Amino acid sequence: MRAAVLLCTLAMMACNDGKESPQRVEEGPAVDADREKTIEVGEELYLWTLPIMRSHEAISRLALHPDSGAFLAAPNELMRPGGLLDANFDAIPEVSSDILYVGAALDLRAEPQVFTFPSAADRYHAFQFTDLFGYNFAYVGTRATGGEGGMYVVAGPDWKGDIPEGATLLRSETYLLMMVGRVMVDSRDDIAAAQRTLDQVTLLPLSKYLGQPAPPPPAEPLPVYHREALGLDYIDQLNALLALTQPQPDDEERLRRFAVVGVSPGAEFDRDSLGPGTENALNAGLANARHALRAELTSSGKNGWMQTKHWFGTREQLRGHDLQRAVGAHVALWDASPEEIVYVQAVVDGDGDALDGSLQTYSLTFPEGATPPAGVLWSVTPYGLPERRLVGNEAGRFSIDSRDEVARGPDGSLTITFSAAKPEGADANWLPVSDGPFAVVIRMYVPEEGAQDYVPPPLVKAGAVER
Repeated sequence: MRAAVLLCTLAMMACNDGKESPQRVEEGPAVDADREKTIEVGEELYLWTLPIMRSHEAISRLALHPDSGAFLAAPNELMRPGGLLDANFDAIPEVSSDILYVGAALDLRAEPQVFTFPSAADRYHAFQFTDLFGYNFAYVGTRATGGEGGMYVVAGPDWKGDIPEGATLLRSETYLLMMVGRVMVDSRDDIAAAQRTLDQVTLLPLSKYLGQPAPPPPAEPLPVYHREALGLDYIDQLNALLALTQPQPDDEERLRRFAVVGVSPGAEFDRDSLGPGTENALNAGLANARHALRAELTSSGKNGWMQTKHWFGTREQLRGHDLQRAVGAHVALWDASPEEIVYVQAVVDGDGDALDGSLQTYSLTFPEGATPPAGVLWSVTPYGLPERRLVGNEAGRFSIDSRDEVARGPDGSLTITFSAAKPEGADANWLPVSDGPFAVVIRMYVPEEGAQDYVPPPLVKAGAVER
C-alpha cells in the first residue's frame, strides 16, 4: 500500500486529476519531532521534484522511448511536429493551436550544442530554454533579442572552452534540458511560410560545427522514465536525474534535508534503510503536498480565473513559489515566462461551479476596448479535463484570437460561446468544448503593461444542456 501511494503521488505526478483528493494528514501535539520533520520533508520533496519528474517523463516520451507513441527525435536532434498541433497531440498538456512548434531535448554531458536561427523581424517567434528543474533560463526571439537571427552555444554547468566568433553562450544549470520554439502563424494560409522559417533553424554538436573530432560519448545512457517500476524506488530515478544537475545554494540546503529519506545526487537508493516509521511519515508528507496541489488546481481565483505568473520563469522569479511551480509543471509543462506570454486559466465559472460541457453552455463577454492586453496576440482556448488536451471537433476549431473575424454586439462587446454542441445559426464566436469537465486558457503574447495582473470577466452560464 505504501508503495502504491508513492507510485500515484510522485511517479504519476498528481495522476488522480478529476478524482477525490486525499485529505491533509493532521498531526497531534504528541507526535514525535522526527516524524514531524519527515512529514515536512515529504511535503517539500513532492513539490520541489514534481517539475523534475514531469520533465523527465515528457523527455522520455518525446526523445528516449522510440516506441512511446509520442517520439519525435533523439536527444540533440530537432523535433519538428509539422503543422499546427491538434487534439491528437497528447505528449504535453495545454499546447497552443496559435503557433508552430520546434523543440529539442538537449543532452550536454559530452559537449555543448550550437543552435542557430534566422532573422524573422516580421514574425513573432521565441525560443525558450528550460532546465530540468523547470526554470526558463534563457530566451531568444522577437521580444528578447529583437527578432535578429543568431548563433547560441548551449553548454552544461561546468563546460570550459572557446565558442565560435559571433556566438553567445547560454549556460544551463543542468546537463539535460528542453528547448521549445514557438513561431506565430497568421492564418492557415500562412503555415507554409512560417514553416520555412522553422526549416532554417539548426542544431549541431559544437565539435561538428567546428569540424573537429567528437568527444567520447557519456559512459552511461540517460535514465529513462519507467512509471510501472517505481513505488518508493522512484527515489532511484530522482537520484539519477539529480546527478545531471549542478546544485545551487538553494538546492544544497534542500538536499541536506532530503538526505534523511535517501535522496542524494547519483546515489543508489537503499529502501530498507528508511524503516517503517520513516516510510509512513514520508507518505503522510506526500499526501499533504498532494492535497495542497489539488486545492491550488481547483482554486477559483478572481472571477473564476487563476493567475499563473509564479508558475513559469527563472530560478529568481520562482524562488519561494514551490507550490505554484509544481502546479505549472502539472498543468502546462514548459510554458513561457510571464514577460513572454501571460496565461490566465479557469476551471470554474463566475459562480465557482466547475465548467462542464455536459451540463451547461457558457459565455465570456469582453466589453469594447477591454480585450486581453497583448502586444502581439491574445487567444482563448478550451481544453478537455483531466488530460488538458485540445478538444477534437469536426470544425477543426481550437481557439479564438485577436485576428479572427468575429461578431460584436451593438455596444462593441465581444461574446464567445462555449458548448459541446454546435449552436444554431452563426457560429463565428463559438468554441467547442468537451462533453464533460473542461478548462479555458487565455494567452497574451508579449504582454502589455498590467497583463500579469489582468483579470478577465467571468465565464457565465448561458443555458442548461438539454438531454
